[in-house]
Amino acid sequence: MSSKSSQSTLAQKRRDLSSFTSCRIIGQHESDKTVQEIKHFLGILQSTIRSVIKKHEEKDFEIPSPRPGRPNNLSKSDATALVLCVKRNSQESFGYHQTTLAQANVEVCLNAVKKYLKEMDYGSYSITHKPLLTNVHKRNRCHWVWSIKIGQWTNERA
Repeated sequence: MSSKSSQSTLAQKRRDLSSFTSCRIIGQHESDKTVQEIKHFLGILQSTIRSVIKKHEEKDFEIPSPRPGRPNNLSKSDATALVLCVKRNSQESFGYHQTTLAQANVEVCLNAVKKYLKEMDYGSYSITHKPLLTNVHKRNRCHWVWSIKIGQWTNERA
């Protein structure tokens, strides 16, 4: 079996053209460009260009409708409640906000909470351990400050 025949049997992933690209094809066609010229200019297959032109000539051009997908985990009111919870308690963890939603009978996983907050431009950072200063550190800092104040600062304008 040749490579050409094996390529034709593989299913290619299809996607709709954006309305902008379709309008560009129609505009090029109406400015008396050939299909070959449009193909070289936009880098789109001839069959796609011809089907867009045919749809445009047969009926008014329609913008492709959005494809159905999985429904959102949170409703708009639940997402708003999540944002308000984050604004009130900005230092709390994602788990805290998840349990807050669970108390309001909204079952959502931790990754979904992270995803929604990331979409709404609420970032996070990892908490790092910040050790307390010991008495030795405090004394050393105090000596350092006094050494700077006493001898090293001079007024050079005078």
